[in-house]
Amino acid sequence: MANSLLEREAILTAVARHGASARDGRGRWLMLRGGPGMGLTSCVEGALRQERAMGGIRVRHARSVSQEAEYPFGVLRQLFPEEDAALPFTDGPPAGSRQPLFHRLTTRLSGGPPVLLAVEDLQHTDEASWRWLGYLTRRLGRLPVLLLLTSAPSFDTGELFRATGQETTLPPLSDPAVEQLAAVHGHGRTTARLCAEASAGNPRLLHALLADLPAQGAPRTLDELVDTRYRDAMAQLLDSDPAPARRATALALALCAAAEEASPSGTPPLMHPDGEAVPLPPDGEVPLLPPVGEAPLLPAGIAGADPAFLAGVTGLTRERQRGVLRAMPRLARLLSHPLPREAVLASARDGELTPLRLRAARQLYEGGAPAPAVAAHLVGLPEITEEWMTRILEEAAELELGQGRPERAVPLLRSASTGPLTEGRRTALACRLASLELFSSAVASTRRLHRELQLTSGPQRLWVASALCGALVAQGCIGPAMRVLKEATDPYEDSRLTRTTRVVAAAIGVHDPEELPRSLTALRTRPEDSPASAAASEHSPDAPSESAEALADSLVALYEAGSGEVSAHESTARVLDLLADPLHPRLRTSLFSVSACLLQWADHPADARDLARRALPHPPALPDLTDFGQQQLTLARGKASLSTGRFQQVIDENEPILRACADQGIQLPHVVAALAIAHGELDQGDTAQRLLSESAAWEFNGSWSWDELLYVRGRLHSFEGRWDQALDDYLACGARKRKRGFESPIAQPWRSGAAQALTALGRPVEAVRFADEELRHARAWGTPRVIGRALHLRAVAIGGRLGLETLDEAVALLRSAPAPVELTEALLDLGRARIAAGHGRKGREALREAHRLAQRPSGELPRGPLAERTGAHRPDNGEGEGEGEGELDTTEPDSGKPGGGDTDGRGGTAGDPSGRVGTAGDPSLPRLFRVSGHALALAGARGVGRAPVADAASPLTDAEQRIVDLAVRGLTNHQIGESLHLARRTVETHLTHAYRKLGISRRTQLAARLRSGEPGGPWSGEV
Repeated sequence: MANSLLEREAILTAVARHGASARDGRGRWLMLRGGPGMGLTSCVEGALRQERAMGGIRVRHARSVSQEAEYPFGVLRQLFPEEDAALPFTDGPPAGSRQPLFHRLTTRLSGGPPVLLAVEDLQHTDEASWRWLGYLTRRLGRLPVLLLLTSAPSFDTGELFRATGQETTLPPLSDPAVEQLAAVHGHGRTTARLCAEASAGNPRLLHALLADLPAQGAPRTLDELVDTRYRDAMAQLLDSDPAPARRATALALALCAAAEEASPSGTPPLMHPDGEAVPLPPDGEVPLLPPVGEAPLLPAGIAGADPAFLAGVTGLTRERQRGVLRAMPRLARLLSHPLPREAVLASARDGELTPLRLRAARQLYEGGAPAPAVAAHLVGLPEITEEWMTRILEEAAELELGQGRPERAVPLLRSASTGPLTEGRRTALACRLASLELFSSAVASTRRLHRELQLTSGPQRLWVASALCGALVAQGCIGPAMRVLKEATDPYEDSRLTRTTRVVAAAIGVHDPEELPRSLTALRTRPEDSPASAAASEHSPDAPSESAEALADSLVALYEAGSGEVSAHESTARVLDLLADPLHPRLRTSLFSVSACLLQWADHPADARDLARRALPHPPALPDLTDFGQQQLTLARGKASLSTGRFQQVIDENEPILRACADQGIQLPHVVAALAIAHGELDQGDTAQRLLSESAAWEFNGSWSWDELLYVRGRLHSFEGRWDQALDDYLACGARKRKRGFESPIAQPWRSGAAQALTALGRPVEAVRFADEELRHARAWGTPRVIGRALHLRAVAIGGRLGLETLDEAVALLRSAPAPVELTEALLDLGRARIAAGHGRKGREALREAHRLAQRPSGELPRGPLAERTGAHRPDNGEGEGEGEGELDTTEPDSGKPGGGDTDGRGGTAGDPSGRVGTAGDPSLPRLFRVSGHALALAGARGVGRAPVADAASPLTDAEQRIVDLAVRGLTNHQIGESLHLARRTVETHLTHAYRKLGISRRTQLAARLRSGEPGGPWSGEV
C-alpha cells in the first residue's frame, strides 16, 4: 500500500545512510524492533526497494519462522543458497569449531559489489545462524555490507557488536497519520478518532479496520463491521506474539476491562494514565498496589489488574510477568476501547477463557471485592459449580436492581440458576428471574414460569402459579390467569393450602365481571379445617395461616365499599383490624394493595402511600409485575398522589415503569391513566394525549384498570372542552362499573363527570339526574372529598341561587379534605357564581383563593388512622426509605416554604419529587393556576394578568357574562331574551360587545375562545 510507510521516513533515511557507508566499504547493521503488526515487514520491503533503486548493491533476504527455530543453519541457507551443500543438516561442529565455516561465508561478502543482508524476525532464528550474525557484526567495519535486521521488542541482541550498528523501535502511528489514512479511505475525523483508539497506532489493525468500515458511520461493536478483517488481524497479532504470556495477559486484561464495564466496582488498575510502565523494584518483586497518593495505574476502561492479580488470573509467575509488563502500556491503551476488547475475546480458543474467569472471580471473592465485581467474571462461566458463586450472583443482582438496572440483573440471575440449588431456592430464583424478564421479554418470562410450575409441588406450586397469573394479568390475559389458578387448586390434601389458592384466585376474579359472583362466594365462605390439615400447615413454612382469611375479608370489604354497602368509617375500621394481624410474606402485598386502595378512598392518602412504600421496592427499583398485589399498589400509590395534587411525584414514580414495559406486550392502563392525568394537570396536554394514543392499540378486558383509563380520558377531554367525547368516556366507564355492581363514586366519579359534560352541552335536566344519584352514593360513603365533589357538580347543574348555596356547602366540605384539586375547582365556580349573582367583590375573593391554592396547595398531609394507631411519623419524600415494619409514614415533606428550596423547573422543588412548589412563578397545579388567572382577568381583578382579548381594558359586564353563558349552552338569542326577560335587540347588543372584548366575530367561536376556563358551569365566563 502506498501509504503503508507513513511516518517511517526516518527508518528509510537511516537505511540510506548505512547503505552509503556500505558502498564505501564500511559496513553497518541496523536493527528494527517492533511488535506484531507494527509494520516491520513493510519497512524492510521499502528499504529493499529503495536500495535496489539506487543500484550498485546485491540483496540477500531471509525470514525466520518459529517452526524452523531448531533447524541448524536455516537462515544461512536462505542467505547463501549456493552454500547449501556445504552446510550441515545437524548441529554441525561445536561452536568453537565453526570458525572456518563462518570465515568462509564472511569472505564471500568481501569481494564484488556491496551486499544488503536482510534478516527478519531474529527471535525465531536458529542458534547457529544467530552466532554467525554476531560474528559478522564484529567484522562489518571492513566489509561492504549493510545488515538490516528485525526482531520483537523483548529479544535479547547481546551477540551483536554495538560499535558497528544501532537499533531503533518503531513507534505507533500518530493520530494525524491515522487521520490522513482514514481520509484516503473517505472517512472523516470522527471515524479517524475511532481508528486511532481501536488500533493504538498499530498499522496492521488500522488497515484491517479501514478495510472493514462501512462507507458511513462508525461501528460500536464487532457485529456492526461489514467484514471481519479487523477481528482476524487481532487474532493474528495474538497468535504471532512470541511470548505466550502476553497472549494470556491480553486475554486477562480484556476480561478485566469487560468486567469493569459491566460492573464499575472493579479492582485496582495497572498502568499510569500517561502509558508509562510501572517501574519494577530492583529485587524483581512486582508491587501489589500503587503507592498511596499516586495516580491510578491504568487508563480509564481497564481495571481489575494489579500485577499480582494478573499473575493469579493468568497462572503465570511474577518472573514471567516481568517481560509482559514492559509491553503493557501499549496493550493497555489498545484495550481501553471496547472494539479491540471484543476482538481479543473473540479470538480466544475453546475453553481458553473459562479458567481465566474462574481464577479472576475466586481471587476477587477471597480478597473481599464487591459482589458485582466478582459476579462480572462468574456470569461468563458456562456452568456455576459452587454454592458461593450462586450467592454472589444473587447478591450482585439485588444490588443492580436497587440501582434501577434490571437489564444487568437478569444475566446474573440466569447464570445463578445454573448452579447447585435446593428446590425451594430454585423456585424462588425462577420467580424472581421471571419477574425481571417480564420487562425485556414477556414471552420468556411466561415460559419460564410455565416450566417451573411443572417442576414444583405443594406450597411452592401455589406461589409459582400466583407469579404466572400476575405475568398473564400484566399482559391483559385475565382468562388464562384464572385457568392457571384453578388448575393449581386441584390435588392438595391440606385444606388450608387449598383455601389459600382459592383466595388468591378470587383476588383476580373480583376484577372480572364474569367471575365476580363466584369469587365473592368463595371469599365469603370460610371452610372448617380438619385437625390433620391444621397440623400439616403448622409444620409447613410456606403454608399461610390466617393471612389468607385476612386477604379474603379485605377483598370483600373492597367490593362492599364499591357497591355502596358500607361507609368509609366502617371500611377503615375493618382495614385497621386486618392489618393488625400477623401477615404471611407471600400474601402481604395483596393485602396491602387492597388496604391502600380502601384507605385512599377514605381520604387517608398518607396511609395509602405508606403501605405502598412498605410493600413496593424502593426506587429506582421497579415493581414486580408478576405480583398482582404490587401491580395494584402502583395504582393506589398513584391515586393517593393525584388526589393531593402531587403530579410530578406521579410522573417520577410511574414513568420508569412504563418505559421498562415499552414494546413488551405488557398492558398497564392504570399507569398510563395516572401519567396522562398528571401531565394534563401540569398543563402538558400534548404529552397526555400521546400517552392515551399509545395505549389505544391495547385490548380492553374486565380489569378495573381500564375503568380508570376511561375516566381519565373523559377528564382530559373536558380539559379541552370536548364535551361530547368526554361524556362518551364517562358513560362507558359507568357502564363497566355497573356491570360489576360498583355503584359508589369513590374510585371514578363518572356521574359527576357526566353531569359536568351535560351541563356544558346545555342539557341541565339530565345533568341534575346524574348529580343527584352521585350525591346519594357519596353521602352513603361519607367522606368530605366525595360529598363535596358531588355537591359541587350538582350546584353547577342546577345553577341559580340554590346552586350558589350548594357551592358554599361544597367548598366548606372540601376545605376539610385532602383534596386541593377539587377545592380549587369548586372555588373557581363559586367565584363565577357570586359574580354572576352581582357579588363581584366576594366572587373575586373566591377566585383569588383558587389562584393562591393552585399556586401552592397545603404542603403536609394529615396523619391517618393507621399512623395514629402505630404512632409513626415519617416523611414521604418519594424516594421510598427503609421499610420499617410496624412504623408508618403519615406526612409529606414541606420543603417548599417561602424562601426555602430551589425549584427544579418541573413543578417541584429540588430534591423533592412530590410536586410541591413555593414560588409564585412555579405553581403546583399549573392547569388550575392558568384557569384561575384567566378567570380573575375576565373578572377585572387587579394585579392579575388579563386574558388576551381584543379589548382587554374592558372585561365582560355581569349582564354580558350571563348572556355569554347561555349562548355557550346553545340557547338562541330569542331563548336567552325570554329566560332573562330582555328584548332580543338588547341580547344582540350585549353579545356584540362581548364578541369585541373576546376578540371573536361569530357565535361558533365563542366556546373555543372561552375553552381555557375549567370547569364550565352556568356562571362561567369560560367552558
